[in-house]
Amino acid sequence: MSLYTMTRSSTLLFSFIALIISGLYSCKPAEKMVYEADEIVFLDTISVGQPVQKKIYRSANPKVIDIHHTVLDVKPIWDKKELQGRAELYCTAFYTPVNAFSLDAKGMVIHNATIEVGGEIVDVPYKYDGSKLYFEAEFEFSRHDTFVVNIKYTARPEEVISEKGSAIKDSKGLYFIDYLDIDGNPRQQLWSQGEPSSNSVWFPTVDAPNERFSQEIQITTDTTVVTLSNGELILTILNQDGTKTDYWVQEKNHAAYLAMIAAGPFSVVQDTSKTGLLLEYYVDPEFEDYAEQIFARSEEMIAFFSELFDYPYPWNKFAQIAVKDYVSGAMENTSAVVYGDFVQKNDRELLDDPNDLIIAHELSHHWFGNLISPKSWANIMMNESFATYAEYLWLEYYYGLERAEEHRYNDRTKYLNEHDAGHVEPMVRYYYDTEDEVFDHHSYSKGGLILHMLRKKIGDDLFFDGIRHYLHEYEFQAVEVDQFRLAMEDITGQDLKPFFDQWIYSPGHPVLEIETQWNRKENTFEISIEQVQDTTKMPVFQFDTEIRITSNDSSMDFIITVDEPFETFRFPLTQEPTLFQFNPESDLLCTYTMNTTFNQEAKRYSQSKDYFQRIWALENISSSGATEDQIDSLWLAAIDDAAKSIRKSAIFRSDQIVQYDSAALKEKLIKHALADESGEIRGLSVFSLHNVFGETDEFTDFFVDCLSDSSYYVVSEALYGISLNHAELAMELADQLEKENNAALQQVIDQIYADHGNSKSEQHFLQRRSRVKGYEETLFARSYMRYLKRTGTTDMHQRGIQYFAMMADPDIEESWFNRYNAVDILFQLRDFYDSKASTLRNASADITPEDHPDESINPKQLAQQYKSLEAYVEELLDSYKTSETDGRVFFNR
Repeated sequence: MSLYTMTRSSTLLFSFIALIISGLYSCKPAEKMVYEADEIVFLDTISVGQPVQKKIYRSANPKVIDIHHTVLDVKPIWDKKELQGRAELYCTAFYTPVNAFSLDAKGMVIHNATIEVGGEIVDVPYKYDGSKLYFEAEFEFSRHDTFVVNIKYTARPEEVISEKGSAIKDSKGLYFIDYLDIDGNPRQQLWSQGEPSSNSVWFPTVDAPNERFSQEIQITTDTTVVTLSNGELILTILNQDGTKTDYWVQEKNHAAYLAMIAAGPFSVVQDTSKTGLLLEYYVDPEFEDYAEQIFARSEEMIAFFSELFDYPYPWNKFAQIAVKDYVSGAMENTSAVVYGDFVQKNDRELLDDPNDLIIAHELSHHWFGNLISPKSWANIMMNESFATYAEYLWLEYYYGLERAEEHRYNDRTKYLNEHDAGHVEPMVRYYYDTEDEVFDHHSYSKGGLILHMLRKKIGDDLFFDGIRHYLHEYEFQAVEVDQFRLAMEDITGQDLKPFFDQWIYSPGHPVLEIETQWNRKENTFEISIEQVQDTTKMPVFQFDTEIRITSNDSSMDFIITVDEPFETFRFPLTQEPTLFQFNPESDLLCTYTMNTTFNQEAKRYSQSKDYFQRIWALENISSSGATEDQIDSLWLAAIDDAAKSIRKSAIFRSDQIVQYDSAALKEKLIKHALADESGEIRGLSVFSLHNVFGETDEFTDFFVDCLSDSSYYVVSEALYGISLNHAELAMELADQLEKENNAALQQVIDQIYADHGNSKSEQHFLQRRSRVKGYEETLFARSYMRYLKRTGTTDMHQRGIQYFAMMADPDIEESWFNRYNAVDILFQLRDFYDSKASTLRNASADITPEDHPDESINPKQLAQQYKSLEAYVEELLDSYKTSETDGRVFFNR
């Protein structure tokens, strides 16, 4: 599953977040000659307190029975949002003979349940409690004899009490989605989401990751409906009642949570790889022409991972489908990946934002997660850490090391943000409240960082040979992390338990304070390292790490072993170092602060080949004693850096650099706006031009020329730049561009209409409000409010309140942040109506239409209308405050 964050603003003006780096660094264990430094100071070892554990131990599912094969015959009842089903589960006792067992079956109506042995129905009573189906026989089932559980049922996902989480926003298991297509016609989709344990909402099973089976699924729908499931579509039967039945078969076993179905008015584009593998892309009909671009490089990724892992893609097809209102970023269901419809983009959008990473993530799960599954959710890193690192591997292969390192840096930031917010956990967690807790940036981002450390510790050959051995050794099984360790030990011949104990079974990372000093009398360079992490929650870490000492143009690399809370190392040298680098390749996961100077940081930026070292050097110069001109000169140079993210960070600082040399800055920004290979950088350069120089009309003609750029980033920022000095021209251009269905551009148009629109512009907001989602809706709602307050009649305000009320309603809107935003807007509107009514009460009788856009201009009448709006909004807020269960929504209200 992807932990993709869907709260990205689409316009650089409001969404770009500057690269914020806190002066914390990373480090690396190297394999070079060890320099025997004199260790002269250390303190007594600090005892490590055990982390506070939650009360409930989450064990792996006890194996009582084993489901070998599942057969399902299902039919959606669209108007009731139900699924009629019949299940046949081919089972044996797991090992010990049993006479009683249970199945997960959440929120169903069980019409009938029988057990068949040797072709004969046997008398086995059952009970159902709304969540589990219990069987108890007067005889025992053995592991040598197959028995078939037959169940006729109706799945009712709308009756299931859903548990909402951060990675998975809902747990109904099966979703009937009503939506309007691009032409405004009503449409319906059906799709499932099983991870971690929600597939038992739509079919009875043992809903645990260590339950694996092969399957057959028959889906009966109207003939106009397209279906998808795991495995191969064997045949389609046209039924006498005008329906059809699609028959899907998957012969290889997989975990219960990976089963899936989807149905709806999809367009399907098919292709075949060079090895004969079926590739399928399911999209909305309006994206059919872009389907191959949306899922571009899928075939190349399959070939890359198959060769890298020395294990051919394990399944008989690779289908990818984009669905409406998806409750997660994406899900790696075996041979049938589900994405939210955010992956659907036209060719221009794909130039700016291709889907490589999320495709690589979900594809790699077909080895790490589908071929081999975790025995329990405590071991979810065996899925998500590998899939996250697969993103790095793909970037390294296809785009180069610089791009991969930028991605690793971003993963590091995600983990550190989570850690610094107080979420400090070991990678393997057997104590948690809900399963969703383990789907975090520890399991994803930190796990990928740890795999990278292991790769650097043992070297590429051993690392990838170990991965290959692991896949072949445990294929089609459920595993724990230690089985991966044992597989790596089989190849390396090393005892890796200390590494796993420290980085996977213990929480946190080293937090270091480093002091360096040149001893002129003894010609020694001294390095003091203190571990300052909270050792009541985290261990004192032990690690080998490389250091690099540069004197003029000569560098020496050494390895030191850090294994105490405080240590000092001495290095005899012939001259004072000009640069010291701790972990120059930045592979070890740690943070540190260090005394430094501007000259050292400037040298580190210019001389280091490591991405991390260069970007940290830039960020660290502000605390290095440098002058403002020195700082700005280095950032100005960084605008031309080869690394995209460093260019991005430098360009975003343009409002500071202008104080140093505005002419040089203009020249660089224009150059990058016209010619940078990255559409995002071109757009950011345009943003910086109007952000820094927007008070002048100097760049209006340039912005108009930029409207022909292929990147929507550039067009959006150019249009906004025009609006700063030429509202009438911006309105004219916005009207021309309004049909472009791009979120970034539409958000700028929202702002232009909010600031300069007239009563005719309301139609734009009425059409947009039914289509915006997620964080985009938050930005849209703010623009809509500004538009109403500036232009709206009381009738327009009533229509707006209806929208904001639905957005604030906890029974309708799932996102607490969107509800918080809507509640804040309603409070602002309430105060606006009160102020408006007060002004109108004191208005003279000769108020004109220019003073207020309502057709009626009687001040007292208008005042009463606004007081009515105020009372209505107050009533809504009181109602929501009573029903709201998330304290964040009405925080400080």
